[in-house]
Amino acid sequence: MGNLSKNFSRHEFECRCCGRAEINPRLVDALQQLRDLAGQPVRISSGYRCPEHNRAVGGATRSQHLLGNAADIVVRGLTPVELYRLAEEVEAFRNGGIGLYPDKGFIHVDVRDARARWGQLDGTNPQDSGFGRPSGRPEGVRARDGEHQIRNAGGSAGKNRRK
Repeated sequence: MGNLSKNFSRHEFECRCCGRAEINPRLVDALQQLRDLAGQPVRISSGYRCPEHNRAVGGATRSQHLLGNAADIVVRGLTPVELYRLAEEVEAFRNGGIGLYPDKGFIHVDVRDARARWGQLDGTNPQDSGFGRPSGRPEGVRARDGEHQIRNAGGSAGKNRRK
């Protein structure tokens, strides 16, 4: 039993270097919905980050983690692609940010006020391929939390949004 929701506790969101935690209740609610859909525990590998820790891990300058709006997560038995698809079923994530990191084995979810997608899916950016969008049209929504390097379909580095 958690102290923030049925299954989540404050300590799961704490910064790994200082123990501080600023947590948006919308994030907790959305993660609980995702956990209920998955029917199994959602492990948070990174929740709130203080500015020092965010710099140390190479996070975006205006990362949603700094605001307590984001979590990097895994669910045992689900691939990152399967978890990405499940996260799309949660309204706060569908309308917020989802980043796909299959090579690292996790996804990023956040409750920002604008839809954003990034990462790699079978060598392509999910935003370019239409993955995760009912219409399949290019989305054109830019993240407001900074630009970062990710690999495009050709494997070279290019500017795009990330965490």
